[in-house]
Amino acid sequence: MPVLVVAAFAVVMGVLWWRTHLSQAEARVRDALAARLARDSVATDDPVERALRRFYERRGHRPAWSDGRQPSGAALTCVDLLRGAGAEGLDADDYADSALVGEVTRTGSPGFRGLLPDADRLAGLDLALTRGFLRFARDAHDGRLPAAVLDPAWVTVRDTLDLARALRRALDGPLAAGEPPDLAPEREDYRRLRTALERYRALAGAGGWRALPPGPVLKRGAAGAGVLALRRRLAAEGDSTGRSPEFDAGLARALRGFQARHGLHESGALDSATRAALNVSAVARVRQIGLNLERERWLPAALREPHVVVNVPAFQLEVRDSGRVMLRSRVVVGEPRNPTPTFSAKLNTIVLNPTWRVPRRIVFEETVPAFRRDTSWFRRHHMRVFYTRAAKPIEVSPHGVRWDDAEEDTFAYLVAQDPGDENPLGRVKLLCPNPHDVYLHDTPAKSYFSAAVRAYSHGCVRVQQARSLAEWLLARDTLVAERANLWRGRPRPRGVRDSLDVVLDSLVTRWVALRERVPVHFLYRTAWVDSAGAVQFRDDLYGLDRRLGEALRTGKAAGFVLNPPVEWGEKHRSTPVASAAAPALRTVPPERLPR
Repeated sequence: MPVLVVAAFAVVMGVLWWRTHLSQAEARVRDALAARLARDSVATDDPVERALRRFYERRGHRPAWSDGRQPSGAALTCVDLLRGAGAEGLDADDYADSALVGEVTRTGSPGFRGLLPDADRLAGLDLALTRGFLRFARDAHDGRLPAAVLDPAWVTVRDTLDLARALRRALDGPLAAGEPPDLAPEREDYRRLRTALERYRALAGAGGWRALPPGPVLKRGAAGAGVLALRRRLAAEGDSTGRSPEFDAGLARALRGFQARHGLHESGALDSATRAALNVSAVARVRQIGLNLERERWLPAALREPHVVVNVPAFQLEVRDSGRVMLRSRVVVGEPRNPTPTFSAKLNTIVLNPTWRVPRRIVFEETVPAFRRDTSWFRRHHMRVFYTRAAKPIEVSPHGVRWDDAEEDTFAYLVAQDPGDENPLGRVKLLCPNPHDVYLHDTPAKSYFSAAVRAYSHGCVRVQQARSLAEWLLARDTLVAERANLWRGRPRPRGVRDSLDVVLDSLVTRWVALRERVPVHFLYRTAWVDSAGAVQFRDDLYGLDRRLGEALRTGKAAGFVLNPPVEWGEKHRSTPVASAAAPALRTVPPERLPR
């Protein structure tokens, strides 16, 4: 019996000694952490460093990744998380270099457990892991570029991660259970694209695919080595199978599928544009997906439905509601010298039979030269000129205007085109107030919608299904009013929502304010995964992929411009120019004033 008592006493004393030993070891690391943080300077504009200090201050500088003797299991899991950053399109070396990985692994190995590591070294490991985690969390959730370089419209709506809180929750949750936390955005669009990245990284790691050699157009009926090379290339991405040297119907169908996924003319023939798309390497596709994942991180955690999305490089508009695509339409966007910017706004007004205020740049670059060649230009195209310096706009004769001043800031005239078949806004205009003066509208130039590349506008977006979009908005707006019981049992008033055909045929301009604004997002996606699971790629229409890649590569984000400004040709002069006096002509009737 005494032997058992002595043994029990020895065990209790051993446990107490071990706890004291661990407590002292942790205290030494804690003191080392406090000393390091007091000694190191911090950049006040660096959110990672601010979060790091806040994290340790709130836990009394206790180490997060060790017990004072060796790294914890959470530390090893964190290393795995950081080394897997490539799955998010990030560079793992930015968060945990090989030296850190080796140190954590060695210090945490079983053979090291009987030793007492240097407290300062463990403090250094703790800080390195915390910095790595916080940087990865920020980059995976918010994006690598600082918010200052983003378009202000996106900065105000994006969801910024609380880094210190994210680390605390990860330590108390998945990391404690040996599971790496998922810090990336939860939107389905992001997760689909991340899965596509995994697939294309595997393809690139396996050597990718061989480029097709130059050659003539191949189509059904062709045969030979070129057809076999095309089959192998399509099979690399799962677009085709088979080994026949004949260009048969199955190969043409597979090629049309590839062309559809790349926004090309779906001819089913191997033309030069299709050959160029096929010859983009797997490594380049990995890089392209990574850049688009970066843009996805700039968006809010959820895009509230219903909403309208315009994907500029895809020349496509979609209306989404309740998880479904309610309307899909081709669009024409700005040409590269007049790009459609990326921003978010809200549709608030539908204009039926709109007048068109001709932008000043178009006035002096296109309209004025045409007028000089043909003095009946304004009359034949139903255009009118208004003097804007009076209390009310005054219509004047185009022959009495000094058009040489059209590009000056002091130009006192407005050119507007009446509603009709020649009006470039078509019959429907959808307003979404924004600093870029960009909106959606119909167009009489329907032939542009049949082109594969549809970048012809001066910045605004022409919508093939503009009328259908207006009808959907009006129907939804009526439903909103009925749900709100705005009429309280009285007969619902009839108006433009009930007589769209009559209003459009009348050529009378009508403005219809929407009761509930619908968000519209103008995005720049050159890689995404559609609802059917197909990975879609588009050309870098405005060079924003290239510019984003350069900014991320060099780290010089301050000079990176996300949205090139949509210039309308106004030129600023240091010396004001006197405006021409208004010719004394009749006043425009109020109902005919351009809006």
